[in-house]
Amino acid sequence: MIGDGYGTMTCLLFENNQVAQEAFSADSVFTGLELNAIFVSIDHHGLPFLPSPGNKMLANNNVQECFSFIKSVISSLRDRTGAQIILQNIVPPVESMFGS
Repeated sequence: MIGDGYGTMTCLLFENNQVAQEAFSADSVFTGLELNAIFVSIDHHGLPFLPSPGNKMLANNNVQECFSFIKSVISSLRDRTGAQIILQNIVPPVESMFGS
């Protein structure tokens, strides 16, 4: 969702895993817009997350890569629009803890 400062809110929906393309592309729908806020919702599928059971170092590195990805998307959107970025909590998948 984006707001233009006049009480108008617009919702832009993108295909799965497209947040980075919109954040970094010169042809982004955000290009040239002066916005007050952008609400960003990233699905866990859009993160560069790789399961790494039993490997604490790989797990920590992977989490840092996910944080870096999110930070780069937010920074790009903020730089491109000057908007305040509101990031929704990223909800983990609903799965049984011990399999099916």
